[in-house]
Amino acid sequence: MKVCVVLLLVWCAGTPLAQQKKQPSKEAWQGSWEKYLDVIASDGKVLDDAAAEGKHFAGRLITWEGRLGKVNADPNATSPPRMVPVYLPPRPVTSSKGIKATADHVQVAVKESDFKKWKDISEGSTIRFHATMTARPIIASFGGDTGMFLVVVSNGELEE
Repeated sequence: MKVCVVLLLVWCAGTPLAQQKKQPSKEAWQGSWEKYLDVIASDGKVLDDAAAEGKHFAGRLITWEGRLGKVNADPNATSPPRMVPVYLPPRPVTSSKGIKATADHVQVAVKESDFKKWKDISEGSTIRFHATMTARPIIASFGGDTGMFLVVVSNGELEE
């Protein structure tokens, strides 16, 4: 049995939200996890080709909806940011090199000052969050034909 891990980091620091929202155009993928994965599926080389990196993703504001996973409220966790899982509809993704992974959740890096908002929401609740894309998605391969789906975004916040 092959196991794949999917990780999407959402970072909560940096550019104020008011500046992020001034982007002139919004593509469908910016408001939908499923449409984002459609874009990835239409051009698998974006997952493993640094030359394909993209200006298509970097700096774009996204707003996605998912189910909140278990928030670790460990009082001994002292190194911010805290990571909060958000589960999204699972879907297999394949790079142009044939490396496969399953995209099914994101890990949201939450500033300590915002952590209570996330912790107070019940596990399994549907939430909306927004963040800024900082890099192209990749599938990190650990040998063989499976890997881990990775995307890094910044300035993540809960939609209220």
